[in-house]
This record gives sequence, structure tokens and C-alpha cells, in this order.
Amino acid sequence: MPDVIPRPSQENSRSQTTGRPPCLRWFILAAGLTFGLILASGVFLRVHARHQLHAVTAAAAIPTVTIVHPGGMAPDKLVLPGRLQAWYSAPVYARTNGYLLRWYADIGQKVHEGQLLAEIDTPDVDLQLKGARAALATRAAQRNLAGITTRRWDRLNAQNAVSQQETDERRGNFAASEAMQREASAEVGRLETLSGFKHIVAPFTGVVTSRATDIGALIVAGASSAQPLFTVSDVFCGYRPLCKSFLTHIDV
Repeated sequence: MPDVIPRPSQENSRSQTTGRPPCLRWFILAAGLTFGLILASGVFLRVHARHQLHAVTAAAAIPTVTIVHPGGMAPDKLVLPGRLQAWYSAPVYARTNGYLLRWYADIGQKVHEGQLLAEIDTPDVDLQLKGARAALATRAAQRNLAGITTRRWDRLNAQNAVSQQETDERRGNFAASEAMQREASAEVGRLETLSGFKHIVAPFTGVVTSRATDIGALIVAGASSAQPLFTVSDVFCGYRPLCKSFLTHIDV
């Protein structure tokens, strides 16, 4: 029986349909494995999340009770908001006009009650004080003269040498002279007090916490926009029994 020899065209077409390149087969295999891993990991994560949700739900459904044991020491301290401030705090203003001559205490320096903080040069007040003292001397001389005149007229009235009306007028002049002398003396006292304000002193023992002036600065007393020259604060409250009992119960 004669052998059947396949035709070359049929063998080539069969090899083309059954055989594939190796690279394409590896690519398809890798893609399939990757897709399988992604699918498996997604399923695993969903199942794990569901188990966790069930566990949390079951734990939340169980009621819990916190037991407090009275009489024991608390392990933690109670921390409360607070504010530290001075026991006393006094702004020191100027009571007279002038220029700052010099200052003796700065911020952070401890001062004692009555200690000199600064000096103010007050030329206007000094001139007014000199004029008031001169006016007082004039009023005193007028009063002495009126007194001498009154005594003379009293002797003449006793001798019926002058009328009673004229004697009363001299007495009235003497009383008016005494009143004007007291008025001039009061003006001198007022200006002396005002001149004494040129010395700025500490109102109590404490620490200078602010200084808002410097040498040569203009000082205007009584102005609405005036700011304190110094601020003195008393921060030494340790010796007071109230502060001691208060601070022993507070942790700063």
C-alpha cells in the first residue's frame, strides 16, 4: 500500500495553529496568578474585617463597671488651670509737672517702702514756691503793722482820743491781715507739698515690674493719657500665714 505523504502546506498550517510563542504563554500565566492573588487577598481582607467587626460588637455588648475604692491615694494629681499674680501691685504716677532728672530703680530690682525711685526737675513749681514764700513774708509784715496800729488805737480809744468807729476799723484791718497771712501760708504749704512730689518713692516693699520713663522725659501730671512711671508689685507673700496655708495645697 503506498505511503501517504502529507503535503507541505498542511503541515505548516497545523504547526502554526498548535504552537505558540513561549513569551506569550508566560505572560498569560503571570497575569492569571496576579489576578488570583488579588482576588484571594480581597476575600481574605473582607473576611478578616467581618470577624473583627463581630468581635468589637460582641465586646461592646458586654456592660462594664468601674469600681472606686475610697480612702486610697489617687495615683494621679488633679491639675487645674491657674494664674499667678502679685499680692499687691501699684502703678506709681507723677503728681507734679517737670522733666525726669534721674531714676534709681529698674525692672526686676527689689525696693523697700519709701525708697527713692526717681527725681523730677520742677522749675515751674520751684518758682511758684519762691513767689508764694515772698507773698507770705509780705502778708506777715502787713499783719504785724496792722497789729501795732490796732494796739495804738486801742490805747487812744481808752483815752477817748479817737472814736470807737475808727478803732473798730483798725481791728478789722488787723483781722483781715491775719486771714491773708493764713491764706498765703496755706499756699506755701500747697506748693511745698507739690514740690515734694518731685521725689518718686516706692509705696511698699516689692519688686519693680515696669518702668515707662527715662532721663529727660516730659512729665505731665493729671493728663488722661498719662501712664505710670513705675509699677511696684509685692511678690514676697511667703511670710504671710494666709499665703503659707494656700501655697502648701497647690503645686505650681
